[in-house]
Amino acid sequence: MDLGDFVGADSIFEEARGRLERNPDRGAFYFLQVLGLIRGFNTNQSYDKALATGREALRYADQVEGQDRINVAYVYNAIGVTYRKMGAFYDAIDMINKSMEIKKSLFHQN
Repeated sequence: MDLGDFVGADSIFEEARGRLERNPDRGAFYFLQVLGLIRGFNTNQSYDKALATGREALRYADQVEGQDRINVAYVYNAIGVTYRKMGAFYDAIDMINKSMEIKKSLFHQN
């Protein structure tokens, strides 16, 4: 599926979510798929779909632990980029800060 073809995006998203619900250890896979969808929606300027996809993914963020949390940080960052493209700069900063906090906690940096 290329970035211009989102006819199957909903079914891919539902499949990834189902995998996460059946096996929470696959959280990294789920979040990486979501990240791809968000980036694709941004490319096509489908910002509402990008935000909805990201918010849905974050419902499962608490199930992702350890080093896989980096993928949650990537989703927060992608949502921040979406907000930036929409001109919602305060929301963008909030999401990017959340991404940075996760990264700091993983890499033990101040």
